[in-house]
Amino acid sequence: RAVSAARLVLQNTEVVLGHVLLTAVRSGKIHQVLVPRTMSMFGSFGNLFGASGPSLCADIGEPVDTRTSFGGWSHFRGTIKEDGGPCSVFKFVGNVNTDRVRIETARNGAKRLKLTRHPNVVHLKESLEVEKGDELTIYVVTEFVMPLLEHLKSVPAGTHQRDEYFALGLRQVATAVSFLSNDCSLVHGGVSMAAVFVTDRLDWKLGGLDLVSDLVSIGRGPNGDARICHSSHLIPDQYKPEEYRKGDWAVVPQGPPWAIDAWGLGCLIQEVYRGEPLLRTDQLREVGHIPDVLLKDYQRLLGSQPGKRYNPKKLVDNSSLFANKLVETISFLDTLTLKDAIEKEQFFRNLPRNLETLAKAPVERMILPQILEALLFGSAPALAVLPMLHAAQDLTDDLFAKKVTPGLVKLFSSSDKGMALGLSQIPPLFHL
Repeated sequence: RAVSAARLVLQNTEVVLGHVLLTAVRSGKIHQVLVPRTMSMFGSFGNLFGASGPSLCADIGEPVDTRTSFGGWSHFRGTIKEDGGPCSVFKFVGNVNTDRVRIETARNGAKRLKLTRHPNVVHLKESLEVEKGDELTIYVVTEFVMPLLEHLKSVPAGTHQRDEYFALGLRQVATAVSFLSNDCSLVHGGVSMAAVFVTDRLDWKLGGLDLVSDLVSIGRGPNGDARICHSSHLIPDQYKPEEYRKGDWAVVPQGPPWAIDAWGLGCLIQEVYRGEPLLRTDQLREVGHIPDVLLKDYQRLLGSQPGKRYNPKKLVDNSSLFANKLVETISFLDTLTLKDAIEKEQFFRNLPRNLETLAKAPVERMILPQILEALLFGSAPALAVLPMLHAAQDLTDDLFAKKVTPGLVKLFSSSDKGMALGLSQIPPLFHL
């Protein structure tokens, strides 16, 4: 109802002395309101149609620890009203008179999250603005995520499997940064542990897009619209290379688009392996806990000359850090639709043996759902049923019933003869 009302308002507008006169019919009566042209559209809905305004798609629950967050956002657990599924709700509150810069920067973050559709960027479900008096609240509803810092507390320390998982997570974030810089000519401006979130499936995703700016627009400095130039104070100095820290904006477009964020990736690597946020720039020289296979790339990311900093795309494609079974398995599943029948057969025949060497958490929360989805959508052959069940063998009965049984029911009802044959060959160990 709020959406249809909004359409009606937008069809009946007049500009009056720099303001917009909105006209609508509600319950047979004509309603008119004069608002500034810069006023939040959602705010005008609230003033015109009642105090409640448009409704958020989620219920807000308990707050999540956000000690390392930038930009004034509060992070809450949430529940989607329609289906009861989990989500995250990010909330920003500002005064429309005194917090204009902060509000515009927060709006930029919501807008960029909406426009940036990439598997390694936090997925937006809904954004909403509500204005009440001088107070503007921005809500951003996303897939359920946890801050990376909180997640790392649950990862066992000092194991080979931990290092494989860290390598996978860093590769996912580097892929997102590479997409922004190489494909979009955008600068994130705040790459660090505080900008990385982890999904229920253990994927690391880039968030915190408040400062994301077009490379060319950064060259205009505070006279332009690049949010990084107006709100760079939100990012502590230890995460900034020299040109960023000094605010030498005219120099930034002269270098590669990844120069600032390559430095941020170096900071993230330092934070991940030290297990806590970076406090001082000189801590970047502490390399004892960084894997030897990553050290050279780490140093290239933190080069003093912007033009010589390592391209994140080269990090993703070339680093020997990512030559491990977990990364190789996830990468193959991510590109399964591009593989031919012979490649798929070889991969799935070897997969049960490879799963034995991998950590239990990524097997159950990353690999298992990917195989099941591939089977349901027809991109995986019937012989993938066995490694799928192998990945699920340590699940509790409740988790198996929740995560696997519905998919199995669909597979058993399939008319595909090859799938029926594959299901009939399930060993007694996996008796269903």
